Amino acid sequence: MVGKLTDNTLMSASRLPGLLGVSPYSTPNEELRKSVESLDNIITERPSTIPMDVGNLLENYILNSAFAKLRMDTFSCEVDKPYKHHLLPLGCSLDGYAQATGQIIKTNAEEDVYVMNESGEIRLDGFGPVEAKTTNDAFNPEELPLHRGVIQLQGQMMCSSEQGAKWGAVAVLHQNRKLAVYIFEPHYDTQTKIAEAVVKFQNKIDHYKETGELLEYPSSNSADANNTYPEAKELEKPLHLETDADKHCELIATAKTQIKFFQDQIDKAEAQLKDMMQDYGVATTMNYDIKWGMRNYKAQPEKIVPAKDAYSIRQKTLTIKEKKL
Repeated sequence: MVGKLTDNTLMSASRLPGLLGVSPYSTPNEELRKSVESLDNIITERPSTIPMDVGNLLENYILNSAFAKLRMDTFSCEVDKPYKHHLLPLGCSLDGYAQATGQIIKTNAEEDVYVMNESGEIRLDGFGPVEAKTTNDAFNPEELPLHRGVIQLQGQMMCSSEQGAKWGAVAVLHQNRKLAVYIFEPHYDTQTKIAEAVVKFQNKIDHYKETGELLEYPSSNSADANNTYPEAKELEKPLHLETDADKHCELIATAKTQIKFFQDQIDKAEAQLKDMMQDYGVATTMNYDIKWGMRNYKAQPEKIVPAKDAYSIRQKTLTIKEKKL
């Protein structure tokens, strides 16, 4: 294991899921800010987590297991150089790679090898990047989420096209007990979307370099909007929004009413179940197991909350009131 070899000033394959809006961990605007911070030499600490550390520790084991499943004789887990696309502003680091010798690989559920094309069969020739992943998600042979190496691998194949990459694999350790290998061919539509997104991203970076102005993407979600617009200006007159804004307000108001209705339904159903269970901590029905146990807390010493300076942050939710005409 060598680690990430590309810096954040350049879009990299590992960041593509965030850029393409398919990552649960990042958004296009967050990826844009990462590159801007790197350009401005702003160091933002992003501490590692236990799952990340475990993934790094197990990386070589996962890769070597994948190479064995793919019957590879020539391979490496120690890639000490970044790969860059010969035309696009895109780079990548590889966990590992192998040199195939024409072996025919077919989907084999007993060996946990899955060829991700319509035929379920592929001939492996030449250079192919192999990405290692760990996850606590249950094993599902019919679906590998796009953010779990699928998009990243397409970017890696693009960056190693000069090496002749015509195949690649993602090796995933599921819940520390199931190691599956998913083999992919270059996917034209996906790689086209990657190319378009990378060029658009680089245009925003170049614009920032030239003008100092950051042209954000449309917000991916409400939290993304909070980060994009962290301060509210105090202006004399309110901003007048166009007709589409009324539709959004109506949708929010209607959804909140429905949420309240279903929350009331849940509360009533829980009360009835609790009346049925009374002092029992566990119950069972024909279709469900129900637990209503105790939560234990350790004794805590008395704490004095230290004083805090006054500060302001932007509200995370909108307050919407219908006008009375």
